[in-house]
Amino acid sequence: MTGMPTSWAALDEEARDWERRVDDAMEDDPDIVRYVRRLEARYDERTTSSLPTPDDLAAEFERFLRQHDDQ
Repeated sequence: MTGMPTSWAALDEEARDWERRVDDAMEDDPDIVRYVRRLEARYDERTTSSLPTPDDLAAEFERFLRQHDDQ
């Protein structure tokens, strides 16, 4: 997209290395583990509650098609 060459393999390896370091740091501190779990739970609550259900998406898509079928 930018015209600059990208080394995805290097980026992927750096991401895995970062995750390993975070996991290692968390293993040493149970308070951090609890804190991260709370943050993840909050994130999950917010994202799942605000997403439409598959049935809602299908109904909205059908409405869209009906409205644009007349045009």
